[in-house]
Amino acid sequence: MSATSGTGKDFVLENTNPGHGDANLLRMSSSELAFTGKERLEWVIKTKTNYMNAMYRSDIGWISFIWGSPGKSPSFAHSKGISGIIARKNWLNKEDSSSDVKGIDFVYELVEAIAKGSIRRKTGPLGYKQIEVKYKGIIAVLLWHRGRRTFYLTGWDDTKGGLKDILESAKNISPITESANDVSNWERAIVEAEGMDDVSNLFKVLFRVPTDEKASPYFKATERSIVMPIDKLVAREAVNPKSLENAHSRMKKAVSGEGEKRKPLSVFAMGNGKYKALDGNTTLQALKDLGEGKAIVEIKKTLLQSGVKTIDDLYSQAEEAVPFFKAFMEKWAGKTGGKVSIRPGLKDKDRVSVKAKEDKYQRISTVKDVLAGTLIFDTVQEVSAALRMIEADPSVYRIKNRYENPLKEGYRDILMNVVMPNGHVCELQLNTQTMIDVKETGVGHKIHEILRQLDPIIEEASGEALLVARGAFEELADISGRLTMMLLPGLPPIHGPSHLPVLWLRILKSPRTLTGF
Repeated sequence: MSATSGTGKDFVLENTNPGHGDANLLRMSSSELAFTGKERLEWVIKTKTNYMNAMYRSDIGWISFIWGSPGKSPSFAHSKGISGIIARKNWLNKEDSSSDVKGIDFVYELVEAIAKGSIRRKTGPLGYKQIEVKYKGIIAVLLWHRGRRTFYLTGWDDTKGGLKDILESAKNISPITESANDVSNWERAIVEAEGMDDVSNLFKVLFRVPTDEKASPYFKATERSIVMPIDKLVAREAVNPKSLENAHSRMKKAVSGEGEKRKPLSVFAMGNGKYKALDGNTTLQALKDLGEGKAIVEIKKTLLQSGVKTIDDLYSQAEEAVPFFKAFMEKWAGKTGGKVSIRPGLKDKDRVSVKAKEDKYQRISTVKDVLAGTLIFDTVQEVSAALRMIEADPSVYRIKNRYENPLKEGYRDILMNVVMPNGHVCELQLNTQTMIDVKETGVGHKIHEILRQLDPIIEEASGEALLVARGAFEELADISGRLTMMLLPGLPPIHGPSHLPVLWLRILKSPRTLTGF
């Protein structure tokens, strides 16, 4: 069953508690947040007034408790806020004898779910931003109030009987438990799972395609290997005929038992549903020759610069790759009609060092934009057509479509990693001149620079300073996104500079950066 209590614009915000924006919430553990949230909920229930920004989670934002109204019987269908949740839950208890949690106790469970649960984002009614927070079978529903810039606790979704009860009754089903040999104490783990995310992780193991020694006559199996359709795999380069002949010979011996099976193919997700063969390129072609439909592969998570150990190695390799990259870009400019723009010189070494530190292991080999360039087009349609052509080039290893998934400040492009003949990985972007202008000149550039300065402040700040910095960051990112959308060809200017707050207009028109304020 599910229930909601009104929408964000329906609440009447009178008698509102003035004490909101408590910076101490930013440092609380989930248990401390649950305790504090329940204390503030108790205040709302006793005083029958609102408590704005009663809770805070970094992955959600501020959450407020609105007393609202219980609505009218018999079903309390038009109830609102905390009082509405209590009234509707009590009414549902009468309708469903299996539910015996009193409404006033249930809202405390919702607060605990908000503090400790995992989140799922989706669009709510009338386009409002809605978040569902799951914990122990209970789902608290939060709805965004645009004017107040906070989420309201508006309702719930109740997994009847509770997650543990459901899984307890299902744990002895033999098709499930007998297949779960990869998970130790699997039955106990699934029954004790505290949320659906935990259960999903267990099922990922359960439903993984097995890759035992019988799965393929050509490949060994490993803990990380999976079975993948051949049509999802893309060759790294053209195959040498002699090498292909040797591959066929080795595979024939593996089938007969005269030779060993080979290790799984190493592949890398390109970002377009395909996987590039990092090694085993010749074996892949041999499988196609034999009419095989599947291969055993291991998916590598990170594309690294080959043979690079130090920053000097990286720059030496990049210098060697410059003529190859220029030729690559000129070839595709001629085929697509794009204009070539290559960054003058290589990326600054200080910026590369900072970027390498962002890697978990601080590997310099993860930096792939020391040598970079852009193919520039007049329209987004031309960008799309060029992408379809270039993605088939064997040099392309990864594609990020940031028109579909833009950066936080709204900037969009197509980003590709391409590998040159000397093994160096370069960055190629496809974009329109308009989008480039938004990023590199005028207000768009000023926003980008301020956001870059806010990033380390947010990382290091605490208390009120953190609240101010994070709020400024979110508001500027929203402004940048609006400006970007306004300047995309073919879109109406529904969010122009005239809609921006006066303070931000003054800041963005100033020649000073953040440090000058």
